Amino acid sequence: MLSMFKTLVSQKELTEASIDPILQKYKDNLISKNVASEIATKLISAVKNKLVGQTIGTFSSIKKVKSLVIA
Repeated sequence: MLSMFKTLVSQKELTEASIDPILQKYKDNLISKNVASEIATKLISAVKNKLVGQTIGTFSSIKKVKSLVIA
C-alpha cells in the first residue's frame, strides 16, 4: 500500500518527449493570437530549455512550474 502511494506522489523528471505536445499547443495558441511564428518558436525553445531535466513532484503546482521557467 505504501509503495502505491509513493509512486503516486513521486517526483518525475521532465523530458523533451513529455513536454513537446504541450509546448506545441502553446505555440499554436501564440500564433493564433498573432504572435509572429519566429518569436513563438524562440519563446517555446527558451521554455523547453528551462524545463527539460527539471524534477517536479506529481502534485506540483502551476506556480512552481512557472517559477522554474521565469527564474
